[in-house]
Amino acid sequence: MRGLTMINATVKLNSFVQIPKLYWRGTNTGSSNNVSDSPREKALKFHRNRLIAWAKKHGSDKYDIGFTGLVQGDGHLSLELMGGQLLPSQSASEAFKHKYLLVIDGNAAATRLTPFLCSSSLVFLVQGMDEWFYDRIKPWVHYIPVALDFSDLEERVQWALDNEWEAQAIVRRANRAVRQETRQEDMDCYWFRFLLEYGSLMKVDT
Repeated sequence: MRGLTMINATVKLNSFVQIPKLYWRGTNTGSSNNVSDSPREKALKFHRNRLIAWAKKHGSDKYDIGFTGLVQGDGHLSLELMGGQLLPSQSASEAFKHKYLLVIDGNAAATRLTPFLCSSSLVFLVQGMDEWFYDRIKPWVHYIPVALDFSDLEERVQWALDNEWEAQAIVRRANRAVRQETRQEDMDCYWFRFLLEYGSLMKVDT
């Protein structure tokens, strides 16, 4: 995964969190495929570009959000949104020093979600796509849900700042859910059942 160097999700991460900010690092993936759009219109449909624009508007007191690389679409606009300068890539251990971690899809569902749910940080999830285990985790139980247009993000970060005990309860439930519901054998069972269903749909009568 670009932007962060991840570690094994089964490893227990830092037991304390120091920085009361919402953190995200990544690249400008996740684009519109409408060929009639101008390059600028297409770039503004990147949900990650919109995230950077949102963060720029809302300041840095509660947010540490930015691109570490430009890999798709009109990189000029993405760089413009960053004020002309990208942020350095950081290790997962640096991310886990923050109280709040944002997860947002790119071209596919975000692979960093399970390691983040294992951490001592509260996860904010902007969910556009599904992963095999998403029906096993619930909003406000294991993570804080965020609208695709980020219209509720500021309010929900403030809720977390104002409700430390409840936020830490969500973190503990997330840790437990990942250990109990996203094991290798759970994923194996999911794909076995999926392939059985898919095979039944593809069966040809002879």
